[in-house]
Parts: sequence; C-alpha cells; structure tokens
Amino acid sequence: MVISSLRSGGAERVASTVANAFAQKMRVTIVCLSNKEDAFYSLSGDVSVMYLDLLSPQSSVMGAVKANVYRIRTMRKTIKDLEPDLIVSFMLETNVLMFLSQLAVKTPLVVCEHTDPELVQHKLPWRVLRNLTYRLCDRVVVLNEYMKSWFEKSGSRRVCVIPNPIQVGVNDNVDLQTPKPYILGMGRLIASKSFDRLIEAYAMTRQTFPDWHLVIAGDGGLKEVLQQQIVARDLEGYVHLIGNTSQPQRWMKQAEIFASTSKIEAFPMAICEAMMSGLPVVAVAYNPGVETLIPATAGFVVPQDEKPNLGCEQLFVTALEELMGDVEKRKRMGKQAAQSVEKYAVANVIKQWEVLFDELETNTSLLHSTSSRKS
Repeated sequence: MVISSLRSGGAERVASTVANAFAQKMRVTIVCLSNKEDAFYSLSGDVSVMYLDLLSPQSSVMGAVKANVYRIRTMRKTIKDLEPDLIVSFMLETNVLMFLSQLAVKTPLVVCEHTDPELVQHKLPWRVLRNLTYRLCDRVVVLNEYMKSWFEKSGSRRVCVIPNPIQVGVNDNVDLQTPKPYILGMGRLIASKSFDRLIEAYAMTRQTFPDWHLVIAGDGGLKEVLQQQIVARDLEGYVHLIGNTSQPQRWMKQAEIFASTSKIEAFPMAICEAMMSGLPVVAVAYNPGVETLIPATAGFVVPQDEKPNLGCEQLFVTALEELMGDVEKRKRMGKQAAQSVEKYAVANVIKQWEVLFDELETNTSLLHSTSSRKS
C-alpha cells in the first residue's frame, strides 16, 4: 500500500484499517512518501511500514519537476525490492507517481480516490495526468456511485465502488467530563468544513436551549480564528474545541446530535461513525450522494447556502432545534441511523476488498498463463 503519510485523515484511516485486516492473511507493507513519524491510527504489529522521506517542499517549477522525477525513481526501486503481488495507492498525486513508477512493471495497480473530483480542484497538470493514467490502471476505487459516474465520464476505466470501512468499538463508560447535553462536530479546522457556520447555528439555538453545549473535535489552521469567534459571540464555556482525538467514538457515545456544516465531502467518515454510534445527524448537502447516506428517517439534510437570503442557515438551526427539543425523536432517528450504515461496517467492506483482490489475482494468473503459451 502506498500513501503520502499516516497522519490524521480519511484516506490514512482507511489504509490503516485495510492493512490491519489483510495482515492476518498476507504480507502487508505500507510505503509512506513522508519522513518517519508516529502513525495516528493504530497498526497491527504484522504491518510493516517504510518511510521514503520524499515530501520536501519545492519553491520553483523546475525544482518540483526534479523532485517528482526523484520520487518516481525512488518509488520504482522500492517496489522492485519489495516484489509485491498487488499495489494499492491512495490519493491523486501519489496515485499518478505510483503509476509512472510502474510503467515497465506488470504488478496490478489499484488507485483509490477519496476526494470529490467536482469540488476539489487540483492543479491542472495533476488533473491532466489523472485523466491519462487512471484509464490505464487495473482498478480505480471510489467511494460512491456519484464519484463512479464522474470518473467514468472523464475517461477512467474499470471503476468500482468500495465505501470506507466504519468501525465503532468503544465499550467503556469513560466520563469525558464535558458538560451535557452536547452537539458534536468533527473534522479538520479548515475553511471547507465551515465550523464558523456551525458555531453561528449553535449560537442561534441558545435562546431556546441555553443548557446545551457544542463540542468540536479536530485541529487545523483556523483554530485561533474559531476561538476568537467563540469569544466574540460570548460562547466561552459553551463551545469546546477539544483538538484531535484518537477515540472519536467516545465523544459520539456521549453526544446527543451530530452536526456537519462541511461543504466538501466524498464519503464523510465522521458522519458515518456518528450514525453507527446511534446519533441522529444534521448535515449540509455536500454532494448529490448525501441523501443516499443520510435517509430522512436518520437525520436532516440542509441545502448549501450558495446565495444570500435563501434561509438555509435557518433551516439548519430549525433541524437542530427539532432534535434538541425531542428526546424520543433523537432516539428513534439514532436507531435508524445505526441500521442504515451497517453495510459500511469493517467486516462487510473488507469482503468487497477481498472480492476485488481475488478478481485481480485471477486476471493476473490468466495473463501470465497466456504469456507463457505465447512464448
């Protein structure tokens, strides 16, 4: 498996989960392009990790070109030394570099996309290379049918859908010492997650529900800005920025509602984990596939407020208040939420990966057999 790093993130969590599952059955090595660091998500002792230290930033176009040529050469040598039967790569730039390093090698290559291609605009050279290389990969794995349709229209072949595996395994009763009841938000503190809007929506509920709190788990460049917003809105002691957590399920287990104002998602793992934990969800419509994930029986999906005066912010507040004021509705929707995402449980998703690996193994065996007969 090849990935840029093992820091906190959706692709990193999936790579770790899939690696752990298959390390029980086969030799699994994760090759990281970053320098050596502690993995944010726990890895089995049976999973080997290699760090190539290839991510030094470049200040010029020529420097970037030279760096990528060096990355390709290093990745090619590493793969030749490892002699894998199959390569699974994650995220656009790593996927393209992995393909180019494998041009003369017949090892099956699976590339995985974890971002919404319509909303996340990568630099033009990478988009062009993506369209050229993905059509030649053995499989392109995406997270939903919406993404599958987009990549097929852009020329990619052999596209298949395998959702992110969701794992909820906290059975302890640790008291998090956080005032309750609370609404939970989770994600990186960056512009696309729109936590400023979540804080504003929560502030609008305070007059009716003054005893409720808002907990936001995650870290990022906007932490100080959000903290200033909390102070300006006189919400200190009510909005809690708790930073990154390696045990998000503990916070979900003790929350009452999960809220997401993110504008860009491909497959929102935090939402899925919250639903599997039995939480009703209030979310912004991040892409056309959102209602497939969050049925009306499990939560509320609010349109994105692209234009002023559409009232979408008020719709979000209304949805929050409807759940805040009705404990039975929260329980009923939470139960439906857990049932609706059961198909994303780790065991069920790993079976889909097993089917894919078996198909590629069969195809590779047939190709080798044909080549032998021809020779």
